Amino acid sequence: MTHPVGYGPEGNARVLIKLKDNLGAKDIGAITGFFEVEPYWRCPCCFRSKMEIARLDRHSNLLCAIVSHHDHFTDNVGAHLHKRGIARQHNPDAFDAIEKSFERFSRLFICQDCNVAEPQAKAMVGAGRLFSFAPHEIAGFIKVTPNSPHEIDRARAQQIYDALKPSMQQLADRLRAIGRASIDECEPIAQAAWRVLKEANNNRGLKEAAE
Repeated sequence: MTHPVGYGPEGNARVLIKLKDNLGAKDIGAITGFFEVEPYWRCPCCFRSKMEIARLDRHSNLLCAIVSHHDHFTDNVGAHLHKRGIARQHNPDAFDAIEKSFERFSRLFICQDCNVAEPQAKAMVGAGRLFSFAPHEIAGFIKVTPNSPHEIDRARAQQIYDALKPSMQQLADRLRAIGRASIDECEPIAQAAWRVLKEANNNRGLKEAAE
């Protein structure tokens, strides 16, 4: 598929050169993810464009990094599934169905400033390692200035986190249920996933009986 002029790699190269010239950068610095999104992409958290994200680093090089953000709660789901004898390669559809059911938001690109502000806000409110703020939640507690790092409204971040605690507790309870001995205590998630969970439970029961 070809991109029209101004889009895709060619468009991104034009934007990169323009940013370097406009800011008087000595060289290209951290631009992780810059070419992974379109030239006119905007951060889904702070809604800034690449032109508004870019600035100079301490070496006077161009800084315009864009990074992948995901829900870290799902990082622990795979470990629980493996305890039940369920591996992604055995049934990827079922594995993904279970994992997806715990995900509060899909993986997406955000600017580096939002990616830095998110763990800072987590530390302020005492959130656990596996908790992640969703993009619209990050938008609720950052103070945005073009071409500058974000400030964080600590009180607002706390309000947002406190409001999420009940739903996060429900997710944690469901995750613990996956590791229980009785499959009947697990909440059905999707038909394919449910069948695999029951099969894993039966196989484990047979193995324990054989031992």
